[in-house]
Amino acid sequence: MQPIDWREAHRFLRKEIRRSRARCRPDELDDLNQEALVRLFRASRREEIRNLEAFMTTIAQRTAVDGLRRRKRWNAIMAPLRDGQDLPSVAASPAPVPAGDPVSRLAFIVLELLERQSSGCLELARANMQGRNWAQVADDLGVSHDAVRARWSRCRALLRGAIMADPKLRDEFGDGLGGES
Repeated sequence: MQPIDWREAHRFLRKEIRRSRARCRPDELDDLNQEALVRLFRASRREEIRNLEAFMTTIAQRTAVDGLRRRKRWNAIMAPLRDGQDLPSVAASPAPVPAGDPVSRLAFIVLELLERQSSGCLELARANMQGRNWAQVADDLGVSHDAVRARWSRCRALLRGAIMADPKLRDEFGDGLGGES
């Protein structure tokens, strides 16, 4: 590993940055040079540099490009709006949630899935969505409370499997079938 002469590195990086950014102000050139020196110092502490001149040339070019990007971004943000010019739109905003209440959509999807399954779970799902307790449902069906709870547990497993098998449903409602009722 060759030792770095920091004075020479400072001079070399400054020259390379100036060559990459011909119209750079002196204070901006000083800032970019310092940034390049910091990058060189950090890189030299991480690993051995085999070809110092080539490495410093790469650092100088990348630092100059990064500085130009920052400057353009700053100028775009700080540029005053002309009369009649609309405000810039927000880029990459998240996709809007489909219309409607998520709970209502989940209820609709659950009922549709259970109706297609014809597993006998549709009646229990409707009772659950109406807020009825399992003791009432057990009396109505003429079975024990434990039997209704066990059946609902199997129904929930069936629902989870159906939702997890469909990528769109999994992304939207994967966590929507949480705890027991």
